[in-house]
Amino acid sequence: MGYEEKIMKTTITFEISENHILILNSMNQKHTDQLTQEELLDIRTIIEKSLRYDNDKVEDEEYNTLFKGLSKLMNYELFRPMDQRSLPEFAMHHLLKWLDALDVKTISVNAGENFYDALGDDHTVSYNDIQAQNYIRAFWEDFIEEDCEDWDAGQIFKRPAAFLDQQVGLMAAHLVPAIFKDTQQDDVHILLEDFKHLVSEMSASDLWDLVD
Repeated sequence: MGYEEKIMKTTITFEISENHILILNSMNQKHTDQLTQEELLDIRTIIEKSLRYDNDKVEDEEYNTLFKGLSKLMNYELFRPMDQRSLPEFAMHHLLKWLDALDVKTISVNAGENFYDALGDDHTVSYNDIQAQNYIRAFWEDFIEEDCEDWDAGQIFKRPAAFLDQQVGLMAAHLVPAIFKDTQQDDVHILLEDFKHLVSEMSASDLWDLVD
């Protein structure tokens, strides 16, 4: 007769506000490969704030073991989620965000290059080096080798925000003219809303095909 492992059962309590439920519901509508680093951090923070310790179970070994494990998983110093988008999707998001901030109505075939030139001066894609390092970790396999020739590993992690800005800008510079060409645009300018519609119709693999 084989050994039958004993299964323990315990209950963990969460107290969550209606607003936090709404936020989680909106994120649950997204496919996992569309979740951003910020959204994953928000999910972690909401769950962390909702977790409640039951003082009546202070002597319950199984409960305390599981609770401590969950607490470690939710600890912001230990849990650093990776952005689930591809680098082309990430670059396109920040390019469009930059254009929206400029309040322009059209986009030119050179918009990616202009975005590249602006990065590091009046725009950046990360708030600090820690966030930049997390993005670099998420996109490590996506960086184009030729675009990284001027960097070694030591330089990248000494100046992660600068490296990330450059790579995102270069990706945008590759993407925009490729999109113009792929969609057979006759002009060097098109309406920004039309460009956004074209991009919305493209999958992550479609964007990759344009620069691969």
